[in-house]
Amino acid sequence: DVLTLLNSSNKDWWKVEVNDRQGFVPAAYVKKIEPGSQHYHTAMATQQPSSINARQNQLEDQYQKLLMLGEQRKRKLEESCKGYQLLREANDLAEWIRSREAVAMQSEIGTDLEEVEVLQKKFDDFKGDLKANEVRLQEMNQIATALTAVGQTETAVRIRQQIEDLNQRWKNLEKQTEEREQQLGSAHEVQRFHRDIDETRDWIQEKNDALDSDDFGRDLRSVQALQRKHE
Repeated sequence: DVLTLLNSSNKDWWKVEVNDRQGFVPAAYVKKIEPGSQHYHTAMATQQPSSINARQNQLEDQYQKLLMLGEQRKRKLEESCKGYQLLREANDLAEWIRSREAVAMQSEIGTDLEEVEVLQKKFDDFKGDLKANEVRLQEMNQIATALTAVGQTETAVRIRQQIEDLNQRWKNLEKQTEEREQQLGSAHEVQRFHRDIDETRDWIQEKNDALDSDDFGRDLRSVQALQRKHE
């Protein structure tokens, strides 16, 4: 048989084409001939075609296995990339929690109602950030569950440990936030009570000053004005 030689760079296997099909044949079973054109052709020796077909099928099987291994490798690399990305995001969130713990553990309650209200406004902003990052933590938990379900790799173990630690620190932060909210709420009630007392005391003093006045009017009109004020 005459085959079209496509590549003979490999000394053991040559790439050839016949009947619009490409494949590899053992170099020992073929030889080059010069037909006077630019293309090399090969003539098969006494080797049986069935042996070549069997080898071709074997090569095709190996190629398919190689493709499968390549896909597996690609999938594992993608999973590994997601894993390390998740670890980095977990570290970032852990740093954020560490910085927010200082806010949640503050003991300042203000010395008057205005100061307490300023502290409450800042705390409300803090709770808004907390809510936004809670969604972020939930998404990270979902990704971690999916990655650790794939296999017990070293990265998967690190992910599970770090997410568990992150969840515990988040619970502690929520507890500290709740305690701080109660603290500011109580301080607001106390300062509002003090303000109401001050306003009531000022009102009483104003009335006492009016009652202690020696002004009884100088004429009918002024007396009537004092009566209306007294009422």
